[in-house]
Amino acid sequence: ALFRIARRFAEERRTPLAARAAVTLIGALPKTALTTPDDLLRVAYPAAFADLTTEAAKQEDISPLLLLSLVRQESFFDAEAGSSAGALGLTQVVPATGLAIATKLGIADFAANDLYRPKISLQFGASYLASQLAAFGGDPYRALAAYNAGPGAASDAADAAGSDDDLFVEELEFDETRLYVRLVMQNLARYRQLYAGLDRPSLPR
Repeated sequence: ALFRIARRFAEERRTPLAARAAVTLIGALPKTALTTPDDLLRVAYPAAFADLTTEAAKQEDISPLLLLSLVRQESFFDAEAGSSAGALGLTQVVPATGLAIATKLGIADFAANDLYRPKISLQFGASYLASQLAAFGGDPYRALAAYNAGPGAASDAADAAGSDDDLFVEELEFDETRLYVRLVMQNLARYRQLYAGLDRPSLPR
């Protein structure tokens, strides 16, 4: 019954509700289950806003699957999401950062409410993520940490950890950031399995 509910939400494009229902169902599967059906996983890990995500990622030359992974963690695909820190939209950009990104992209008349628009949120999130990837040599662990906690926190952990990704995560100052990086990278492994034709979840080397 829960699977039918999840599929119904998905058919109605109520993606956040569909994905949460699917996650609940996956958590309720018996421990004896060897695998989770891909059809159910695709509801839990949807390729939502696919055209806009692909366009934004292509414009910034970043992986659309990494951008999807970030959106899943930031807002669970709720375009109207907001946080207590003032972050808005799919990619949870704060208005001050949004203004800086708008200036960089040459977008005039930016207003904070624009971050609730999926196209703008994805474009701005992709731009900010791309800038962090460029700053940290393309390393997604460090770029995600910078996206969540700022470049300073990522740099401090990187200096302590060297090239060891696991140690880098452990060296991050904030528990929230450590969990954030782990979850987005787990999302990426699953997205690569479901949408890049891999046999199992895996991360790029």
